[in-house]
Amino acid sequence: MNQENRFDKIVPENLFDSGDLKVLICYLLAAVNEPIPATETAQLFHYEGIANYFDVQTAFYDLERDGFVESTSLGKDLFRICEKGNDLSKTLKESISNTLRSKVYNAVIKMLAHYKYRRDTDI
Repeated sequence: MNQENRFDKIVPENLFDSGDLKVLICYLLAAVNEPIPATETAQLFHYEGIANYFDVQTAFYDLERDGFVESTSLGKDLFRICEKGNDLSKTLKESISNTLRSKVYNAVIKMLAHYKYRRDTDI
């Protein structure tokens, strides 16, 4: 198996469709059940080769505009899932491969741990 085919199974080309990206963001927010920083998530998706930084940022703000997520009082860049987004993630999460969901979930958990550490130790 060559290198390109192996990665095609992890990150399908069609993930860059904004609808799939929005479902993935809603899935993550529902799975971790706590606010996620949009900017750091966009950076994470970019570095993991999942999606373009600007596409992720746009997806967060489109989801907020459409009532799927909301910004928190803790910060303008922190988003949490709304009931509408929770329903979307439950209904459409199977459209995203298990491998990709696991990869992104684990990366976001690490990012949140780092984020909380920085926030709690900020002087």
